[in-house]
Amino acid sequence: MKTKFYLLISLLISTNTFSQAEQLSNVTVGTKFDMVYEPITVQAEYSRSQTIYYPDEMRFRGTITSLKYFLEFSSSAFENSTIWRVAIGYTNKTEFAKGDPNIPDSELTEVFNGRISGSGNTVILTFDKPFYYDGRQNLVIDVQEIEPGKTASQLTTFKGVKNYNKPPTRTRMTMSGGTAIYENAYACTEFGGSLERCEPFYNGTFSIVTATSVLANWPSKVISPAFRYMIQKLGDPMPTTYKVVNGKNVLLENLQPATSYTFYRKTDCDITPNNYYSQQFNTGPYNLKVPTTITFDGNNTFDYFLMASKNVGVYISPIAASNSENGILFRGADDVIKSGEWKTTTKDSWNDNPSFISRAYFTIDLTNYTGNPILQFDLRQTKDSKFRIATKTNSDYALIPGVYTSTTDNSDEFKTITIDLSKSNGTKFDLIMEHLGRYTTETSPYNTAFVDNVKLIEMPVCNPPQKIIVARTENSITLNWTSAADEWEVAWVDHDMTAPNSGTVTKDKFFTITGLTVAKSYDIYIRNKYKNSYCEWKKIIESTNPTTVKVPYQQLFTTATTNYAPELQDFSRQFLYSNALNFYQKLQGNGSAWVGGSATTEQQAWNDNKAFTSGISFKVDATNVSSLKLAITMKQKYYYSKNTSWFRVLVNGIQQGYSRNPTTSYNDAYATLNYDLTAYAGTTLDVTLEHCGRYMNNYYNNAPMDLTMVSNVQFSGQTLGTEDFKQKSGINVFPIPSDGSIHFSHTEPIDEITVLDLNGRVLMTVNPKDKTQEITLNIASLATGIYIAKIKSYGTYQHAKIVRQ
Repeated sequence: MKTKFYLLISLLISTNTFSQAEQLSNVTVGTKFDMVYEPITVQAEYSRSQTIYYPDEMRFRGTITSLKYFLEFSSSAFENSTIWRVAIGYTNKTEFAKGDPNIPDSELTEVFNGRISGSGNTVILTFDKPFYYDGRQNLVIDVQEIEPGKTASQLTTFKGVKNYNKPPTRTRMTMSGGTAIYENAYACTEFGGSLERCEPFYNGTFSIVTATSVLANWPSKVISPAFRYMIQKLGDPMPTTYKVVNGKNVLLENLQPATSYTFYRKTDCDITPNNYYSQQFNTGPYNLKVPTTITFDGNNTFDYFLMASKNVGVYISPIAASNSENGILFRGADDVIKSGEWKTTTKDSWNDNPSFISRAYFTIDLTNYTGNPILQFDLRQTKDSKFRIATKTNSDYALIPGVYTSTTDNSDEFKTITIDLSKSNGTKFDLIMEHLGRYTTETSPYNTAFVDNVKLIEMPVCNPPQKIIVARTENSITLNWTSAADEWEVAWVDHDMTAPNSGTVTKDKFFTITGLTVAKSYDIYIRNKYKNSYCEWKKIIESTNPTTVKVPYQQLFTTATTNYAPELQDFSRQFLYSNALNFYQKLQGNGSAWVGGSATTEQQAWNDNKAFTSGISFKVDATNVSSLKLAITMKQKYYYSKNTSWFRVLVNGIQQGYSRNPTTSYNDAYATLNYDLTAYAGTTLDVTLEHCGRYMNNYYNNAPMDLTMVSNVQFSGQTLGTEDFKQKSGINVFPIPSDGSIHFSHTEPIDEITVLDLNGRVLMTVNPKDKTQEITLNIASLATGIYIAKIKSYGTYQHAKIVRQ
């Protein structure tokens, strides 16, 4: 009678509220991750189990007509254990306590008594008597062997869930001898029949986020379902009242700005009391417009939002104040992180340690702004703290270049950080401050950042310095630039190192960086300064000069030396490998910036794709030779097209000959390229080997990629003898520079003077009729620039540099 009463109530509920339900033929409860001995243990002569199933995991109702269990191994076999009895019933029990007896047979309904069937790795029980499950109560399934038997095989087990005695104790099993075992283990169970369930849980999205409203959306497979929903501030208890909505979205209004909420939702037909699916969302802060200043003093005015992560915190604290009462304190996790949580052997600690990132959000509204807006804030960091800025417009997330960090323990002062926002005029977006920190303590606040005095203001002029001219020595780099500002700030770091927070202020439009390392690349930053405000950094990459080498000279690339200097751009670098110097692209397929696609021309390679070039430069002393040759042993590769891999040679900035492409993807043989540089004999010259390439594969020696490999560079020439050199060295050339005439005087008679450009082309030749030691040459017809004068005397040559002003 009890069963009929449940059946009647369930049918009434189904008729009234399940018009939105999905119709199903089977539902699987549990996973197949573990090996379990439920529902029977065939290694014992006799076994019986009772397992409790909960409505919030079954999430269906309807008439059950079969059960299916899954064997761990398809080769498993039952020996004399193929006749089972199965009974099902409702129970108020939520778990078995040790010592509890079986649930009595009188409270169960026998649904199967006979020989099991199945194929492969399944056991199928087709019921003799269907059972209706109402979807509201705990269900117990009783399985026992009627035909006692025993197998010696340990492989006859089931797929299921075994939580190693963690609560709840949902299964009671008895075996031969009456021993009872209580554990949280159960077989993965497939219920078959005429079943139906409410709309299953699907992740929703939260869009059109404002300071006081959010649109909640969720997918649905059922037509026109009704849903119950409720919201509560994060951390508050679940409310007891709810609203009902027809459709797949709801506009949540009258919310508090810059606040975290929990959104609870379930299908209206689901009558399980606590069966709500929950998701977190955040309202946005109030919009910031120019001008705005936030000092974080007093109560939160909801113009910023702070979001902590699993292991780290972010909150307002007087510890973080800079000339105010409070600031934002970004902290690493308390004390020392548990072993294994922080990944140390990684190239990108941001991506690999997301639970150690905390954030501060600001919504900036520049939709009607046409000025020159900047964001400024004061920043101080302790050792190993990492800090960066990003923007988010709708779902588009973009990092602003630069990561700020400190190498000192706790001695850094506050620095003013400036972000130029002029490119975002006409838009509204979120600006996100992100902090990555591993650990901290109250007494030793490592991995900590302090932010104060956030300002959205107008900058009078923020055009970065232009026309930067660079002069280099072995230990210094001198910069000259044009700019409308009155003061500037210059900073520098080793190439590819963390961008600086601040630098050296100068009131001159030139600056010399001294004390640098020979043949080394540096990232140099320049920005305009106006009173106490700064523009954004402009970055260039420059190298100091290498050690000057004297002809004859040979460089085999087995180790790095200071005899050549790297020439780098933003996306490129060299890589020393084996016995060759490898020039290749640092980023894989940076196609958005590459000009020309797979059919790039020579002009596009060197003029439009400068960011993809890399190279090395030599400073060569050829003053002691009358002829000069350059031999380069090299080979090239390409990833997709030969037109995405280029190589050339420059002398004093002038290209020599044609640019070279590879002929095969990765099987080019080493070849020797020969250049006649006799026009530069007798001078000191700069020689640059340059590569331009688009694609970089994960590097290994024979990988297809846009690559140039140089194994040997050799300079040679006809060396003047000591006495001959002394005799012929008595040449005097003046004035330099000149806008008209150049006078040559020599200790020996001059046979001939030839003037060449830096490409070696002959521009004029003078042969005096009489043997004379002095000649005046008119160069007024030459264009402004540098030229080489080749002076012949007694069959030997000397070279001198002349400059047309």
